[in-house]
Amino acid sequence: MGTWGTGITDNDNSADIYDEFFEEFDKGVHPARISKNVIANNQDSIDSNDFWLALALAQWETGSLDPAIFTRVKDIVESKQDIELWRECDASDEDLVKRQKDLEEFIAKISVENANPKVNIKPKKPFWKFW
Repeated sequence: MGTWGTGITDNDNSADIYDEFFEEFDKGVHPARISKNVIANNQDSIDSNDFWLALALAQWETGSLDPAIFTRVKDIVESKQDIELWRECDASDEDLVKRQKDLEEFIAKISVENANPKVNIKPKKPFWKFW
């Protein structure tokens, strides 16, 4: 796994899940269906904290945060299990402090409904004619 920072999507796993969600969202698919598909398509990642954090972020950004996913993410942060995983991967003390701060700010952010969610716009169909 590549990690380049302590933010929610600053690693390969989270970035992949986040991108997968928005690839479908940008095609006009409803967020609830996307979430169901993302979960079904990523059974190997389903136990990953990064998976749930990225999915929660994508849902929040689209105004569709599932309460069960919020609770799961909040439990991950409050239990500090993500910090323990980072510690097991030999993260520096400085990075552990930054990660914990990022996680706490993330929970505070998604605890409040997004006032400006991203809008799901169905792609326009071309209207040209072939004579």
